[in-house]
Amino acid sequence: MAPAKAPLFLARRSYRLRRVMDALRLLPLLGLVLFVLPGFFVLRPAHVAALGLYLFAVWAGLIVVTAILSRRLEHVLAEAGTQPEDRDD
Repeated sequence: MAPAKAPLFLARRSYRLRRVMDALRLLPLLGLVLFVLPGFFVLRPAHVAALGLYLFAVWAGLIVVTAILSRRLEHVLAEAGTQPEDRDD
């Protein structure tokens, strides 16, 4: 009888945990890119209102995405049976 091989893939819980944490780590970079993007275009006085709406939409979108990913992270941690440590940094 051949010995059992180790699983080829990561455990589903740890994989999900790492992907959610990766997404949360990349979110500030995405926000920076989205905030800087309008700076590459020539701003005309007629477009100032549109720029303000764009920046507000990006800001609100980042808040919503962060809330969704944070809840997902909490769910994955609860599923794995671990809770994040409270830090007093």
